[in-house]
Amino acid sequence: MNRFGTGNTPRTLGIMAAVVAVLVAGSLWLAHDRGRPADAAKTTPAAAAGPGGAAPASSGTPAAATPVAPTASPAPADEPDDAGPGAGAGPGTGAAGGSAGAGGGAGDATGGKCASVKVVAARGTGEPAGTGFLLGQVARQIDAKVSAPVTIVGLNYPASSDFANSSRQGVAELRRLVGAERAGACLVLLGYSQGAIVVGDALAALNSTDAATVRAVVMFGDPRFNSAEPYNKGNFAPNSRGLNPRRTGELARFNARIQDFCNGGDTVCQGNGAKGTGSHLDYNKFATQAAAFAAAKV
Repeated sequence: MNRFGTGNTPRTLGIMAAVVAVLVAGSLWLAHDRGRPADAAKTTPAAAAGPGGAAPASSGTPAAATPVAPTASPAPADEPDDAGPGAGAGPGTGAAGGSAGAGGGAGDATGGKCASVKVVAARGTGEPAGTGFLLGQVARQIDAKVSAPVTIVGLNYPASSDFANSSRQGVAELRRLVGAERAGACLVLLGYSQGAIVVGDALAALNSTDAATVRAVVMFGDPRFNSAEPYNKGNFAPNSRGLNPRRTGELARFNARIQDFCNGGDTVCQGNGAKGTGSHLDYNKFATQAAAFAAAKV
């Protein structure tokens, strides 16, 4: 049985309790968002995030994010269509640079510049509705780097401690949003902690038509982290896995479009063997690198 289902073992519960303790201890750090305010002329709040009503942009002090994993991973809808290795894979690898060009005719996810861009952010557990603290910073930096109009949307899902149901709802809503886009749309997907699960599981389930609209994907503190993937970033340990890792190659068709950041000291993406530096709350240091990667893709 999946360790995050009804069959939680004492060992698993101990891991999650330790993680929660770390997150609560660091929650005061989250109170100060040093990112610039969103440009109102280019960015809109998460007003159309889903059928459940508007999801307002987050403000104030977000609750500490509690990492989770769903009970199962959806089967891929299509064979890989973009399986080339990502640049700079492996522990401690560098940033993807480059700047976004001016908006022209909207292209698909394999070439051309975008007439407009939509950034969808799936926040971590316990954060207020909206983009969340970390992903809000990344989204605003993407907005600043891209000359085309940018819309920023906070995914409308519970992000609650009802782990299996919350992530399942998030996957369904993200698939709905992606499927509603026109052909040639340009999407950037961001996910942190439980939100990284949502983004990854949704990607795995997209058909090839919907997958073509996804230009860039950035994840942080992913409970489904697998160090064998070529798109990983950070100072993670070799042969390491998150609390509920993906099978190797599950997202291979998106390899060149993903960056997945994992700190060596983050027990969420490193599991029990986390011995490096950086915690689950220490990902804002990668915000500029992540934004540059995404901006260069659109």
